[in-house]
Amino acid sequence: EGVRYTVLYNHLSGGSVAGGAMSDFEQRLFIDADGLIRLYTIQFQEAGEVGLQMMRLSNIKLNEPMTAGSFAFTPPAK
Repeated sequence: EGVRYTVLYNHLSGGSVAGGAMSDFEQRLFIDADGLIRLYTIQFQEAGEVGLQMMRLSNIKLNEPMTAGSFAFTPPAK
């Protein structure tokens, strides 16, 4: 794509993946020239298989007004 990113890397030993399986994780944040996180990846192993999750961010808006109610986390109903 010809885009340059700053990549932040973190290795976490013995984290827990979905379902409770223990795994080492490799996490990466891809930050663009504007200082915005554009991509987050996490790589792990479960049952001998490599897994990769990615979250790509787009349409990022800075300093958008926010009410306290829209910021509050509400857990899902059981």
